[in-house]
Amino acid sequence: MKITLKIIAILVGVLIVGAVIYYFDGGKTTSTDFTTPAVISTDISTTTVTDPVITSISPTSGPVGTVVELRGKNLSGFEGDLVATFEQANGKEYVLTDNFGDYPKTGASLIKVTVKEPCQKGETVYAEYSGKSYPCDYDPMIPGVYKVYTEPWGKKSNTVTFTIL
Repeated sequence: MKITLKIIAILVGVLIVGAVIYYFDGGKTTSTDFTTPAVISTDISTTTVTDPVITSISPTSGPVGTVVELRGKNLSGFEGDLVATFEQANGKEYVLTDNFGDYPKTGASLIKVTVKEPCQKGETVYAEYSGKSYPCDYDPMIPGVYKVYTEPWGKKSNTVTFTIL
């Protein structure tokens, strides 16, 4: 008598690092080990992912320490992450996280950040998911015009500008 155990999963755009499938053939247990990474892709034509759009920024200028609101649609990423990138003319990027806790009220329509360096000189910072510590890569935000955008789910929004005075 042969009994086979099948594990079925519906995954979209997921990388499988490895899997083991066990099956029973008579009195013995046999397993097959799949350790070669494989990308699973399925037809997601019924799923709609809308591009993020920033419709306004307020204020449009201010000193370091200014609280800036970005309003728009589809601004949040994984688990409601609300992140805005401020990019200097030389390409240096500052990724600022919304820590105001408005997501339950505003959903993906508002990002509110304080314009300041993500970490301060000499500070130890911790990776968001792994908790690994590393020294701050401090680089002060200087006066000038910054491109501002968000990039939830790998989709970059339109760009607006903010001027640090």
